[in-house]
Amino acid sequence: MGFLVVLIIQGLVFGFFCSYIAREKNRDGTSWFWLGFFFSILAVFALIAVPKIERSEAFISSTSLNLNDVGKKPIKVNAFEGERNVASSAYQLYLVKRFNIEKNSTLEKYVIGSDVFDTLEDSLQEANNRYESELPQIIQREKLDKISQDANAMLERDKKYIEEQKAILRDFNDQ
Repeated sequence: MGFLVVLIIQGLVFGFFCSYIAREKNRDGTSWFWLGFFFSILAVFALIAVPKIERSEAFISSTSLNLNDVGKKPIKVNAFEGERNVASSAYQLYLVKRFNIEKNSTLEKYVIGSDVFDTLEDSLQEANNRYESELPQIIQREKLDKISQDANAMLERDKKYIEEQKAILRDFNDQ
């Protein structure tokens, strides 16, 4: 019995330790908690070996809908409304703003973050590729935002209805 308690405590310690380190590396803390719980020191070594995910990659890689996000202010990333054609000026402007494409005057090249491109067309094509890979998550986020807005509207409507009913009951009790 005492051995089982020691194993559970050890699992919890390693689980929480792995969860903490995973979150510091922008990785899923819950999954790493369970890996740490069941595999203890092996999970710690594995976690130390994996690289840190940059924040933009961490946002892109979080694809599951989470009901805990409902009602919270999400990062606002709207999908482009219109034809996604790299030759379209409107889409080009969207990509330039969305990915902060800049022309470096010293290098005479185009830059997206730390990536350098020889031509504007190359940088726009890369931005388009990044956008296409992010699009399912953007659409999913917009759907979640819509659900959240609808839920908040229903909640406000219900609060108003309850207040009206309370007023009716107060009036009834006063008579």
